[in-house]
Amino acid sequence: FKRINFLNIFADTVDGRKVVSLRTLEGNKLITEQRDRKTNELQVRVETYVDTDGRLVECMTCNKVVAFRRFKRKTN
Repeated sequence: FKRINFLNIFADTVDGRKVVSLRTLEGNKLITEQRDRKTNELQVRVETYVDTDGRLVECMTCNKVVAFRRFKRKTN
């Protein structure tokens, strides 16, 4: 697969951390990595993609904690 880097955002978080957020496209996944500006240590990683059932999935990892969110389009 091809990895495309396309957006860096320098920000201060609500809890006062100074981070840089890097957005990349890896295959069919949008990857967001939030890193400490001084140490470049990875703090948060979010993978966003559409699964085989057509649901939007977010997999968020912080330290060793992993959380998933799944969104399904409402049909009439």
